[in-house]
Amino acid sequence: MPVKTYRFAWQSHGAHVRTRDTDLIATLGRFLGLEPVPEEVLPAGEADNLITIEETGGEFIIATHDWQLSAGNREQLLFAALEAIGQIFIYDFPGAIFHAGAFLAGKGAVAFFGAPQSGKSTLGFAAWRRGLALFGDDRIALMDEGRRVQAFPKCVKLRLPALGAHPPGAENLTSEMVVEADLGHEIRFILARTLPGFCPYDAVAEVGVVVELKRGVEGGATLAPLAAEDAVEAALQNVVSPEYEPMEIVRLMKRQAENGRLFRLTVGPGGTEHALDLLLEV
Repeated sequence: MPVKTYRFAWQSHGAHVRTRDTDLIATLGRFLGLEPVPEEVLPAGEADNLITIEETGGEFIIATHDWQLSAGNREQLLFAALEAIGQIFIYDFPGAIFHAGAFLAGKGAVAFFGAPQSGKSTLGFAAWRRGLALFGDDRIALMDEGRRVQAFPKCVKLRLPALGAHPPGAENLTSEMVVEADLGHEIRFILARTLPGFCPYDAVAEVGVVVELKRGVEGGATLAPLAAEDAVEAALQNVVSPEYEPMEIVRLMKRQAENGRLFRLTVGPGGTEHALDLLLEV
């Protein structure tokens, strides 16, 4: 197969993937919920947004203009390519991309942020299983000084235990809509955004509740009001955009606290469903 270039577009931004692997392109489109468009030539000024993928001796090389990594199998390749496309969209976006998740509950969105492995993907997956429309589990776009939230092109990527046990409810998902990627140091269970229950990219919702997630050492979950000054530093550390106005996040946390809509959610082992119940009662 000849090498071709494909464009994945989100809003007015584009990530370009150059490869001869048409199966990978189709899978990327399905998992991102974005239609790949073949390009005859790379548009002028888009070299920084190009991802090249080559296979050499059974190993895949994924490269952008400033980094390169390898993948030993197709599952690792999919994970790396999805991450690369997401990074391009981050650097093109003029606003704040929040390292957070969000789902719809009632008339507004529940946004949740926290340190890596604090349980964002587990909570997002639980909300999705409950039939709550999911914006994402790991990255969302903030608009209007954090008053509104919009989906970002990234798939749910659950961390699985060492033995690779799938989460409850995953048994009904077809192999075309999920991929288990063993990355060596961890196993990720990746869901396609074309599954029912994910918010479309043009969907926008008012932010109703903002939650800082903490991992507890005991079972169950607790939800407690959080002061703005106790949330700002952690929130700022979770904005991944290279250019954004920090005061937007400060105002968001202050506004949520003043309205009694800012909380800390501590979730212990096996406490995710209880945590979700607590959030739905707010």
